[in-house]
Amino acid sequence: MTVELTIIGLNRLGASFGLALAAHKAKVHRRGIDRDPAKTDRAVKLGALDAAFHNLPSSVKEADLILIAAPTDELRITLELIAPVLKEGAVVLSTAPTHEAAHRWASELFGNHRYLLGFTPTLNPAYLSESGNDLSTAHADLFQHSQVWISDAPNTDPAAVKLASDLCELLGAQACHTTDLEADGLLANSEILPRLGATALVLTTTSQPGWREARKTAGRAYATATHADILLEDGASLAQMLLLNRESSLRMIDQYIGVLQSLRNGIAEQDENILQQLFAQASEQRQAWESARKHNDWEPKLDVETPSLGDILGRMVGIRPRKPSA
Repeated sequence: MTVELTIIGLNRLGASFGLALAAHKAKVHRRGIDRDPAKTDRAVKLGALDAAFHNLPSSVKEADLILIAAPTDELRITLELIAPVLKEGAVVLSTAPTHEAAHRWASELFGNHRYLLGFTPTLNPAYLSESGNDLSTAHADLFQHSQVWISDAPNTDPAAVKLASDLCELLGAQACHTTDLEADGLLANSEILPRLGATALVLTTTSQPGWREARKTAGRAYATATHADILLEDGASLAQMLLLNRESSLRMIDQYIGVLQSLRNGIAEQDENILQQLFAQASEQRQAWESARKHNDWEPKLDVETPSLGDILGRMVGIRPRKPSA
C-alpha cells in the first residue's frame, strides 16, 4: 500500500522534501500544490512531485500525510481550508517556527483522529552558506546530517508521532522530540533573533545623516550581517513569527539588549579588558557551534541499531493512527 503524501508550498523546503523521497516512489506517492501554479508544474518537471494540484482541498482529500511548507502568515488559512476534507487518520506536519500556535489552531479546526505535529527541519551543514529559497536551491539531501524538531499535542496518537520519526530517517535526519514551549524558544533564538538583528542594523545605519557617504564603504561585514536570506523574509510572515511566538521573542530581545548594553558599558568606561573578553567569548562560542554543526555532533549518542530502509518503509506503509479506546 502506498502512502499518499501532499506537500503544500513548493519553496526550497517543500521541493527538497519531495526530492528526498523521489527514490521511494513505489511506497510514497508525492502530490503537491503552491499558490503559484507555474511553480507546482515546475516541481513535477524537476522530479519533486508525482502529481500537481491547483486546488488545495482536492490536493489533501485522499492524503495520509500532509507537509505544510507555506509561509507562516499563511498557516492559519491553510489549516482552515484543509480541515473539512482531511480524512480520518491524516497526519499534518507544520514546518512553521510557531509550534504552540499551530497546535492551538489544529485543536480548534480538526475533528477527532486527525493530527498536527510541529515538524521544523534544520539543514544539511553543506548548504548553510547557500543563498536562495526557491526551486533552484532545492536538494534531495538538504536534510541529511541534520535534525528535525518534532512536537505533538497531548491527544496525538503515538502512531502519528512514529510516522513523523520514520519520515525523518528517510530524509537522512535525526528526529528530536520536544515540547511546544521548548521548540518556540529554540526557534526564537536561532531563526527570529538573527532577522531582528539584521533589521535593526539596517534601520540604524540607513537613518544616519552620514549614510549617503557611509554606504560607499559598506563591505563584507555589513553584507554578511544583513544578508538577503536573513533580512528579506516576507514582512507579513516575519511579523506573524514574532506575534505568535511573542514571549520567547521578547525574552530574546531583552537578552540581546543586555549584551549590547555590556558592550556599550565597556566602551563608555574605556575598559579594553572587558571588551576583549566579550569578543573572545563570542569568537570561541561561534567556532564551537560551527564545528558541532558541521559534523552534527552535539551530545554523546546511545548506540542504537539503525533500521534498514526497507524496515522504515514497511513501518510507514499503511500506518493509520489508532482510535483511542472508549
